[in-house]
Amino acid sequence: MDSYAEAADSFVDLVWFILDGVSDEECQKFGVILVGIWKSRNAKLWNQESVSLDTTVHLALEGLYDWLQALSLKGTFNSRQDPPSVGIGIVLRDDAAGFFASKLIPCRGLMSVKEAEALGLLQALQWVGHLQFEKVLFETDASIVRDAVYASGVDLSEFG
Repeated sequence: MDSYAEAADSFVDLVWFILDGVSDEECQKFGVILVGIWKSRNAKLWNQESVSLDTTVHLALEGLYDWLQALSLKGTFNSRQDPPSVGIGIVLRDDAAGFFASKLIPCRGLMSVKEAEALGLLQALQWVGHLQFEKVLFETDASIVRDAVYASGVDLSEFG
């Protein structure tokens, strides 16, 4: 590690040196852990929530393993036979961020990523409503959907 740090001119260089010297699997782990650290930093900065390093790493790797498992279950697509479709995945976690339940909703037809993300949020809202949950935090990686939900005033996005 010291040789990496000595050879790097910046943090970005250091990251590239590290990624260049490890396997694809280690690159995946490194990437999700960096994202986890960034999310933990934001939780502390914006919500005054401290997340331990162990929890951050555990959740990051758990998310990676869940994603890799989902990819391994991916079916084949034959454009001549199968109509276009998307799958909406919803994961419920408990108050300790542990897995609680999940749901996969197949949807037929063409839609943009933004439309699929918005539909995913709608499906999640309906599901937690059906389960009669009262205090729920929603996460999405679609900033346009998040921004449309939190917008005050006139919403000029596609969702307004």
